[in-house]
Amino acid sequence: MNSKAVGEISEANILAEFMNAGYAVSIPFGNNQRYDMIVESVGSDGRLWKVQCKTGRLRDGSIDFPCSNITYGNVRKDYQGQVDIFAVFCVETGRVYLVPAERCGSSSVSIRVSYPKNNQLKTVLWAADCILGDVPSDHFKIGRDDVPDFIVKRRETVGAKEYHERTRKINLTSEELHGMVWSKPIREVAAGLGVSDTAVKKACKRLNVDTPKQGYWLKR
Repeated sequence: MNSKAVGEISEANILAEFMNAGYAVSIPFGNNQRYDMIVESVGSDGRLWKVQCKTGRLRDGSIDFPCSNITYGNVRKDYQGQVDIFAVFCVETGRVYLVPAERCGSSSVSIRVSYPKNNQLKTVLWAADCILGDVPSDHFKIGRDDVPDFIVKRRETVGAKEYHERTRKINLTSEELHGMVWSKPIREVAAGLGVSDTAVKKACKRLNVDTPKQGYWLKR
């Protein structure tokens, strides 16, 4: 598959994800703009964002995507001052991620899906913070997951498997959990239980509890 076809598939997935989330999307006429679409924010402010679509690939726990392109004359050019957001469709995860242009440099960007093996957290841009839609259980996020103090404060090296073994468990019956996740969004359920929404999703998976599909609470 050539690069143009790959880009068109990514753009189609990004367009569908925006519309599924309730955003209004406009496509510019012609190919002279540096952005691929205009997205209107949800709500009353009506803010418009210039969005550049990119294809990301998952490598070693991070999604990498370019934040520049090759122009005529084989010159690499970034998008600074010309777009507001990069919308990235990752082939491997099948998800769309939104990254503000000011967080990007002039070459490429990595957003991390899993916990880094070297325990370096200061400069990490988490995929869970950027995802458009619900955060899947395999996406790690500081603050959403219950991180033991020794990981952050003493900076001891810990593997992802050991981390997950130390996180808090939810002790509910399948009936109790089913009633909760269908009465309010998972994030609110998690806040009430004092755990992360990832922990709630894992408990649902463990107990075979069906959860509302993406966009369910938006429609309600």
